[in-house]
Amino acid sequence: MATIIEMPKLSDTMSVGTVVKWHKKKGDTISNGDVLAEIETDKATMELECFDDGTLLKIFVGEGEEVPIGSPLAAVGEDGETVEDLPSATTGEEVDDGSDDNPLASLADKPEFKEAREKLTPWLWVFSVFGFGMALLNTWRIKRIFKSWKGARQYARDAD
Repeated sequence: MATIIEMPKLSDTMSVGTVVKWHKKKGDTISNGDVLAEIETDKATMELECFDDGTLLKIFVGEGEEVPIGSPLAAVGEDGETVEDLPSATTGEEVDDGSDDNPLASLADKPEFKEAREKLTPWLWVFSVFGFGMALLNTWRIKRIFKSWKGARQYARDAD
């Protein structure tokens, strides 16, 4: 079974990478540690090493193409093995699998949700002011407690 080599995340801020140059060609025999390609990130150009042994079966992304992290770059497997084309290999677009990234987004469009939001929005300032007031009250209480401790310590010192 072929192993798909994906665009790695080579830095913390990297979101896409550009294949600068391929060091191996389709059909070349590769082994663990061989440099497959040079990848340009937002900060530097780095070498992409292969961690599998086998034959480079297919290259999905050409030189100079920019693809997001996790996009398939190439396939490595046994000689004579076939690999199907991947639909999002060269475009860098994700395949729509029918799942929604935010399942709650459809709730905002429902009339019940809009009606509830309109009813509750005027009350938000009340809760905000109440919360701020409670924070001030607690701050005042804490200051009073520290003052009383200070007074109690001073009284204990004077009593000695």
